[in-house]
Amino acid sequence: MKNYNNELEIILEKKSFSVDVKNILLNMLYKIETSYEDYFTVKRNVEEKKIFIEKILNTIEECNEITLMKTSQDEDKDNIYTKFKIDKENNKIEVYPNEEAMLYALNNFKVIKMYLNDDYKLIRHSLPKILNLGIEINNTEIIRDFDAWSWNVQTDEIKSIEANLVYQNIQILLGYKKLNELLENKELKTTLLPIEKCLEEMYGKENTEILLETIYKLSIIVDIKKDEEERIRLLEEKERIEKEFLRLDNKTTLLEDIANKKKKILNKIKEIDIILNNNEKLLEEYKKRNEKLSEHSKIFSLSHFSEILQRERNQELEKIDKYNKMIDPKNYTFNKINFEKQLSILKDINFEEKNKNTTSKLIVKLQEIFLDCFNIQINNVDNKKDLINLMYIFRYYIFLPIDKNKNIKDCKSLKNKLLNLEKNLVEKLYLAKIVNRNIDFNIIDSIFYTKIISLENIEFEIESKNENNYLILFDEETIAEKIEINDIDISKLKLNKKMKLFN
Repeated sequence: MKNYNNELEIILEKKSFSVDVKNILLNMLYKIETSYEDYFTVKRNVEEKKIFIEKILNTIEECNEITLMKTSQDEDKDNIYTKFKIDKENNKIEVYPNEEAMLYALNNFKVIKMYLNDDYKLIRHSLPKILNLGIEINNTEIIRDFDAWSWNVQTDEIKSIEANLVYQNIQILLGYKKLNELLENKELKTTLLPIEKCLEEMYGKENTEILLETIYKLSIIVDIKKDEEERIRLLEEKERIEKEFLRLDNKTTLLEDIANKKKKILNKIKEIDIILNNNEKLLEEYKKRNEKLSEHSKIFSLSHFSEILQRERNQELEKIDKYNKMIDPKNYTFNKINFEKQLSILKDINFEEKNKNTTSKLIVKLQEIFLDCFNIQINNVDNKKDLINLMYIFRYYIFLPIDKNKNIKDCKSLKNKLLNLEKNLVEKLYLAKIVNRNIDFNIIDSIFYTKIISLENIEFEIESKNENNYLILFDEETIAEKIEINDIDISKLKLNKKMKLFN
């Protein structure tokens, strides 16, 4: 095994960082190294330890300067973990003095930049922001939620519940390898088509459209809460789209309006042609225009004036071409559908309020469509290794925070979907003979709600006492949990005997 601590020390020897900075970097790396095995076991959707750590080491090596910010007791504790300043031009970082903030800063040093084209006018600001924030939260999870002994989700230290859910949903559905590959695709800097196409291939067009539209709405709401300029821009954009859609929707009025505009344009072209083909009129118009212009703006020759008129003529022809394309049946239908999609994204967003209730509803809706897609993923897998991975991923998923006070497993609105997915997954585990079919579903169900790191090493015992049944879960030789569990079939199991859960 590589000694990454030695590698870091070699890098730090060449740097003029302060002793405090070097200590934080060494402590950060130690926490990552000691927690990575548990992190990998629990989450599954992660990079290899070697790749994860070497990226960090390469970033540290690139930094010319890392300094620590001063903190005070009055500082907002919730923000301490995400405060940093990056001067990319000079390769400098200024950061709060703790390991998680340092990891945030190092990850942000090479943040993915997306510059979406005009097709994504509504989300060109908000979506890259929520994805980048989700990546930051994801990359610091290892020292936020893992401590080499246990897994404990630190909800208060997650900068954005919404960003984390969006990113984790996409990462689970695509897999971290595919998602990383797509995010590193140069094309993705301007378009989302590679992600859309990949999701459609895996989960179908309808599911993909609902999933992405919900993500778009959520990203906009999260963004406009803090960005007043973006709120105003989108409000103006909404008004423009509504006007354009109403215009397209009334086809008779639209055709009459375009016909009148084209008639005026053709008259203007005709006037320009008359001037261009008659020297006297050309001179007359030349003088007339120059009289209205300031001294420094005057047209300096008749030939120059002819060029100006020709450009004006071409501009008018372009307007006619634009109107012809607008009423072309294919373009008309495409434009109308496009405006409908944009209005669908904006319709639930109240630009005058904070959208708290809308945010909660969208988060639940996003999880509902995510679970439908995740079920498809389970249905398409039969390989034992992949099924075991999905079992761990599902357990990880249900412990994700859905708000500041509860996890997905505690969300009543998702209870039925979670249960149906779980039954589907357990049936696949039975069929693949990963779990003995004699073990009641409710016993297996209990393991998804435990934070024992390695599920495959769990042993259990059924204890019957005072007409009640208790499920005792063992993590190695230690009793991890004791749960009252009466609604189970124990006829095929021996009482008071430790048994393995997995074959």
